[in-house]
Amino acid sequence: MNIAISLPIISAFFVLFLGFFVFFKDVKSRINLVFLLFSLVNFVWFFGTFMMFLGKSVFFWDKFVYVGVIFIPSIVYHFTVLLIDKRKEKKLFVNLGYILSFIFLNLLLFTDLFVSGSFQYEWGAHLKAGIFHHLYLIFFISYIIMMFWELIIYHNAVDSRIEKNKIRYVVLAMFFLTVGSVGFLPAYQVSIYPVAYLSGLFFSVTTGYAITKYQLLRIKTFAAQFLIVAINLIALSYIFVSDGVDEYIIKTVFFIGIFFTSFLLKQSFDNEFKQKEKLEELTKKLAQNNKKLKALDKAKNEFISITAHQLRTPPTVIKGYITLAQDDPRNKLTKEAEESLERALISNERLIDLVEDILNVSRIESGNMRYESKEIDVHEDILKELYDAFILKAKQKGLSLTLHKSPSPLPKLNIDGKKLREVISNLIDNAIKYTRKGGVEVFSKKHDGNIRIEVKDTGVGVPKDEMPYLFKKFSRGKNPSRLGAEGTGLGIFVGKKIVEDYGGKIWIESEGANKGSTFIVEIPISQVTGSKGSSSNRGGDKSKMGKKEEIDSLVSSIFN
Repeated sequence: MNIAISLPIISAFFVLFLGFFVFFKDVKSRINLVFLLFSLVNFVWFFGTFMMFLGKSVFFWDKFVYVGVIFIPSIVYHFTVLLIDKRKEKKLFVNLGYILSFIFLNLLLFTDLFVSGSFQYEWGAHLKAGIFHHLYLIFFISYIIMMFWELIIYHNAVDSRIEKNKIRYVVLAMFFLTVGSVGFLPAYQVSIYPVAYLSGLFFSVTTGYAITKYQLLRIKTFAAQFLIVAINLIALSYIFVSDGVDEYIIKTVFFIGIFFTSFLLKQSFDNEFKQKEKLEELTKKLAQNNKKLKALDKAKNEFISITAHQLRTPPTVIKGYITLAQDDPRNKLTKEAEESLERALISNERLIDLVEDILNVSRIESGNMRYESKEIDVHEDILKELYDAFILKAKQKGLSLTLHKSPSPLPKLNIDGKKLREVISNLIDNAIKYTRKGGVEVFSKKHDGNIRIEVKDTGVGVPKDEMPYLFKKFSRGKNPSRLGAEGTGLGIFVGKKIVEDYGGKIWIESEGANKGSTFIVEIPISQVTGSKGSSSNRGGDKSKMGKKEEIDSLVSSIFN
């Protein structure tokens, strides 16, 4: 069978499928219903053309074609009016279009005034146009011009880019329809190949795509279903042109096999589509929940910050009174009273450290950690002072504390010495806490463009599977001896954030439980040398903050 002969029947079933596909996406939509009506009249047009190609009765099948074609102007205009939402304003023209279509239908079916006679030409035959066919052409051209006019005005009036694109697709589809009007030429005894059904096919595809895409239906699912239907239609069309019973049976069996396979493929596509819909819905819910969690986390940080600020004052006052009581020569304290005051002072210091750690966590998470940088000597200004501060504590536990000076002079760093001192102090304090015998060694040296500080102990050590958890909030590992030590697990977390803010890194090395450990801090020399006495907020760029963030930052800076 010539492929040209099979095209009309393929087009016929395709537009029929397209019409029902769009309609069942929303059966309550008036525009989808009108598109289905247009698909039905196109089906009549294409199927009638196919039967004429097969050499069937020209008189019957050409009139059958016109039954569909007569309604094209009124339905297309109605579709346009619904598309641009002017149903009320253009109701008169819509109703008039349908009335004229029914008048021409009656003239076609019951008189010879619409078409009569027969014109034989190279590609077949066509009925000749009568006087009312001329009037129908005026009606057709008038409604097509009105349709283009409405679309152009609407396109220029709307601001939405999506809406403009939708109208452009429809205008393109209408252009295809207009080109198809050359199909009327054989009625006026002009010999031309009947290409009109191709224009109708292009119109249906383009319009269906526009509806599908811009009504937010699944175009990928549509494309897959279209491919399945197209294959089935091609197989079905070949059944109609079988030359004998044997060929008819073979083609029918072949079609049944394709249809069954297509059914399974469609089920697979539908299941995948449903899963994607569920996944998209879950993703949306997850995004909403994530947004709520961020808001709750921010509220939590603000609460902690305010609470910690309020808690910082009482321990400071308590510390002052205890120190005053200890140092006042007029107080004649017994040994028991002095020990009690000392224990109270130690507990109070722990409370102050806890509050400061919580404040630092709050500042880090809110991006308000501030740094007062100045030029310092790491060994002289930090390590030596910390050695003097911790040597007594180490001796009280029967441990050694050794400070190893760098073999070569270390360059001075432009850094917040107080913050770096907190980091190293916490590491030395932890090393002493978690060491029962042996000692702690502190090293400083230059290494690959960094200043490296190492705190090495002979303590409880850390298993490899616990190392990643040491730098998280409130984490001190699973070792029972470590859990027995006092502390919150915030110090290392805060230290890690401070070091990273200066472009450095901190990590631990240990051969395992009860084999000691080494904490290593590296600060890049190139990233922290520069302007002196600078004050910065490395947690965020203030110039990029919104008004609320600027206010939060201002409040935080006041408390700090």
